[in-house]
Amino acid sequence: MNKPVFLTMEGIGRVYFRRSKRARNINITVRPVKGVVVTVPMWASYSEATEAVVKNIKWIEKQVLKMDKWVMDNASGPDIPFDIDRADIENWLVRRTRELAGKYGFDHGSVSVREQTTRWGSCSSNNNISLNAKLAWLPDELVEYVIVHELMHTRIKDHGSSFWKEMDKIFGDAKKVDRGLKGFHLELL
Repeated sequence: MNKPVFLTMEGIGRVYFRRSKRARNINITVRPVKGVVVTVPMWASYSEATEAVVKNIKWIEKQVLKMDKWVMDNASGPDIPFDIDRADIENWLVRRTRELAGKYGFDHGSVSVREQTTRWGSCSSNNNISLNAKLAWLPDELVEYVIVHELMHTRIKDHGSSFWKEMDKIFGDAKKVDRGLKGFHLELL
């Protein structure tokens, strides 16, 4: 009934359509590895979603080229560690968390790495940090952002104005960086 639908479209290749109860609009994204993803709200038909793709074909083609270039530029660098195993990812994320905690003066509990489907990371009430292994697929600046975001929660438990003020001290416009993170969907990696 709500199974994803795949189409191959000229100029952009495979397009993945998926239903979402939470989506309010038809949303088109282009992701490394998964390609073009169209989120279809429950009220919309697949034909309406296909029309949206056709209407935005030039933009999608441009994004596919950008994403292909990004993957090629980073395939052999540290941002996309194709040939490392889970233990290497875990060691890297734990080491990076300790480095950033030291750099910015954060105290935290344990650091764990998991394969999560809905979160890049979390911070418990005991200041234990949990990070998603899929962070290994993100650019380094976004990995740093996620780690610092969770470390910030060791001081400020909510996402109120004081949280963002402190994040801005480190990242300039932290909400802009956060929006960049939203371009990477966990379920697609």
